[in-house]
Amino acid sequence: MQTFTTQLNRYAAICLIIPIFFSCQSHEQKQDDAFENVKEQKKVNKDSVVAAIPIQIEQDKPSILKKNEKTDDWMSFQKELEGKIVQNELNIKILKAAKGTSTKSFRRLTHLEKDNSDLRQQMNKYNADALARKMAFKASISTDVNVIGAELKELTPTGKK
Repeated sequence: MQTFTTQLNRYAAICLIIPIFFSCQSHEQKQDDAFENVKEQKKVNKDSVVAAIPIQIEQDKPSILKKNEKTDDWMSFQKELEGKIVQNELNIKILKAAKGTSTKSFRRLTHLEKDNSDLRQQMNKYNADALARKMAFKASISTDVNVIGAELKELTPTGKK
């Protein structure tokens, strides 16, 4: 009877140990699983990443297009204006050189020539003023950004950067 009880205890022990043995994983496997779990928890939801990128792109593109439209519009205006000024100069020279131009017409052509030249100077002056304003604005903004950066650097604890 003792042998039967001993054998029964052995079988019971084996039945309990085998499932425990197979359910145990190696330490490396546990570390890998833990690492994967942490990675999954920290991972940003793919939907939120996809939703964040188009919002940023949609906000940037209209401002870029507006800048290009303004530049293209301004450049086309300047070219058109310069073309008209050159055409006016040609017409004035042709009319001045023509025979039979009265003194009154000649004076009027000289006055128009001066006005045409003044328009070109105004355009050049406007371009120079715009460039000077842009440079002053750029210098002012750069200075302000550098001041804010220096103040932030002062507020940053020395141990952390």
